[in-house]
Amino acid sequence: MGKRMLMVISLGILLMQGVLLSQAQETVNEEEDQTEVVDVVEVKHYPARELANLLEALSGGEGTHIIVDENVGRLIVQAQPDRAREIIRLIEQLDVEGVSAPQSQPLLCRIYMVEVPPKQSNLKPFTVVLQTPSPVSSADLLGAIQGEDLRIGRLLQGKEWTHDDAPRILIRGVAASNDAVKRMIEAIPESQISDLRWDDEASASSVPAAQVAQLSEQLRQHIHKFLGAEVQTAGYWFGNLSSPGEVEAPIGLWTLQLKTRPAQAADLSIEINVTQNPQYVMDVPTTILSNTIQGKIGKPIIIGYNRDSYGTRTMGAMIILLEPDTAP
Repeated sequence: MGKRMLMVISLGILLMQGVLLSQAQETVNEEEDQTEVVDVVEVKHYPARELANLLEALSGGEGTHIIVDENVGRLIVQAQPDRAREIIRLIEQLDVEGVSAPQSQPLLCRIYMVEVPPKQSNLKPFTVVLQTPSPVSSADLLGAIQGEDLRIGRLLQGKEWTHDDAPRILIRGVAASNDAVKRMIEAIPESQISDLRWDDEASASSVPAAQVAQLSEQLRQHIHKFLGAEVQTAGYWFGNLSSPGEVEAPIGLWTLQLKTRPAQAADLSIEINVTQNPQYVMDVPTTILSNTIQGKIGKPIIIGYNRDSYGTRTMGAMIILLEPDTAP
C-alpha cells in the first residue's frame, strides 16, 4: 500500500513538473513572439518611397518602422513578427507588374493665414534678455512684473544657453512704455540688459494678392461668420507644389511645412506644420498649427487655430487653395 501511494505521489509530481515546463515554454514562446524582427524586402515594380508611405499609413504604429533603401529599391521592415508578416503580405499584393503608384500631380497652391486683429491698446510687444550674476528667485521675478502697464507672456531663466555660463533671463510681453520695462528691470536684483527689442507683429495684408478681399465672396462670408468682418491676413504663401511632395517656406512671421500625398478617401492627404522660430538661443520654437487632413483639389480647405500672442490668445484660420497646374 505504501509503495502504491509513493508511486501515485511521484506520478503527480512528474505531471506537475510537466505542466510547469509546458507553461514555461509557452511563456518563452510568447516572449519570442514579442521580439521585433527585421526583414529586407525587394521591390520590383511599385516605387519604393511611395510604397513605404502607403504601408506606414495602412499598418504603421508604435514599434513599426519602414525604411527605404532607394539605391537598390528595397524596404527594410522592423516590427513584431505578426505585424511584419502582415506588411510583407501587403507588399506582395501591391508590388505587381503593371501596377504602380499614382503619378506625381503638379499643383498651384495659395495659402492664407488670417487672424482677428488685436484690440487697440497702448501696450506694445517687447522682448528683453537680462544678465544676472546669479539665478533670481521666483518671488523677485513675480514682484518685478506687476503693473497694469505691463503684461508678461513668456519668462525663461537659465545659463545653459550662454557661452560664459552667466545666468540669463528672457522676458517677453507687452508694455505701455520704456519706463514700464525699465521699472521691471530695476526690480530684478543686479540685472543688466543684454538685449531689448520692441517687436512688431506685422501682417501680410499690405500685399495685394494676400488681401482677404481676393477670396471668393462665399469663402469670405464663411470666414467672417467665425472670425468676424475685421479679419486680416497675417501670412501668405503661393507657389508650385506636387502630390506627392513637400515644401518648406516662410509665411508671415512663421515657417510653413507642407506635405501632400494621394489618399483613397479624398484627392489628397495633407500634413501641415507652422512654427515660429526663436530669435534667441535660449528661447524655444513655438508651434502655431499642426494638423493632418484630407482634402480635394479645387475645394478650399480651412483649418482654425488659436495661438498665444504675448500673453493673449489670438484666433485665426489657415485657408489652403489647391488647383491643378496645367501649364506645359
